[in-house]
Amino acid sequence: MLLFATPVHERIRWDVPIAEVSAPIAVDLSLDYGDLHIHFTEDAELAMQLSGEALGFGLPINKVHREREQAGSSYRYHVTHSGVFTERDTSMRIDLRVANFATLKAVVQNGDIKVTGAVPERNYLELTTATGKVKFEHDISESDAD
Repeated sequence: MLLFATPVHERIRWDVPIAEVSAPIAVDLSLDYGDLHIHFTEDAELAMQLSGEALGFGLPINKVHREREQAGSSYRYHVTHSGVFTERDTSMRIDLRVANFATLKAVVQNGDIKVTGAVPERNYLELTTATGKVKFEHDISESDAD
């Protein structure tokens, strides 16, 4: 039974400083298993900050694959699990500075998506989850209140 007790622990981190962003960014995220929290802010020190961790137990061959790619103003981050897991707990959070953001496509196969902060209305969001829910906890920004 110890065969199924091999731990998996992977940290997820990607910081994009404002100085590195010359145009509004397009972000493409995917997560095969876990929850995603998207937070929009107007006063962040970074244009984008992605953080999280993948935890679990299972066979020694289990892996968490992280694929990161940046080309121009496009940022892509994909997380997938392979192997036989007896437990999985993966969570990701992305903080996006509204002034530096153009589009966000996020796909979660097994899990929920939560969106918080001052959600910009002028930008494009495509949020998909196969088995979970998408929940907006919208803060009303000053421009929305006028």
